[in-house]
Amino acid sequence: MCGIAGIHINNPKRSHESLNKELQKMLDALVHRGPDNRGEVQIKSDNGANLYLGHQRLSIIDPSEGAHQPMSNDKSTTWISTNSEIYNYKDLKRELITRYNFKTNSDTEVLLRSYEAWGIDCLSKIRGMFAFSIWDSLNNRLILARDRVGIKPLYYYFKKDTLLFASEIRAILASKIYSPSISPTGIYEYLSFGRVGSIESILESIMEIPPGHFL
Repeated sequence: MCGIAGIHINNPKRSHESLNKELQKMLDALVHRGPDNRGEVQIKSDNGANLYLGHQRLSIIDPSEGAHQPMSNDKSTTWISTNSEIYNYKDLKRELITRYNFKTNSDTEVLLRSYEAWGIDCLSKIRGMFAFSIWDSLNNRLILARDRVGIKPLYYYFKKDTLLFASEIRAILASKIYSPSISPTGIYEYLSFGRVGSIESILESIMEIPPGHFL
């Protein structure tokens, strides 16, 4: 189990210092998911928007520093922060090893290289449980994706110029960017069925990426 979090914002009035503090608050709320290591990176896109991407790591497959996240490709044009266990990563690595110089034994690097090789079609090749964010600067694109069964959670909030995403709702709340209010649909579903069954959460404007979907 790891924790991912991010802020994508297109607002020149917001300072780097304040946004970095908000990302730190989000990661603080996810420490229980990944107590071994923390990483964060700021990425500026061509359209002037900023992405603050963070990760709380639970080191399992490759505990080395080389597998630190967020992880980038060789040219730092593609970045990934993932909460995942890719069951077939060794098979994928054998398929990709003639095209890329792998530096770690982690399934994270295999996931990153899979996206480089096949783009979003890599989702059809991956077997495992995952919730990941990938920043693709060549296409100016941020991708959030979740495994077919929905084992790994992933939530997001979007309004005007700001997108927040995280492994848990508490991290979105910790940023203080979003002011919480109860969702009528969410509370109705929870009281009726004991869970929220739609893409809406118990809180207004915080959505859950459905299993087997990407944004």
